[in-house]
Amino acid sequence: MLDTLGIVEAFEQFVALALEAEGLVVSSALKFPVKRRTRKTAYEEWQTHGFEVDLVAARADKLVLATEVLLRLSRRSGRARTR
Repeated sequence: MLDTLGIVEAFEQFVALALEAEGLVVSSALKFPVKRRTRKTAYEEWQTHGFEVDLVAARADKLVLATEVLLRLSRRSGRARTR
């Protein structure tokens, strides 16, 4: 059985190297909290969720934020998804 986490981590490193080859500065994961209001109508309630961006890459004209989900999608489709 293949170690899926290991494969994703290796792919993440490959993506980081490719981004560096394009002249971008790459950093490691960035975690941040996001507060969201729940759908409760009787009273106001907020929940805090933690989100993580696995790779952050930047240069003067470009910003790339990559998550494990996007890395998995690009691996499945055989091409990177950009916006």
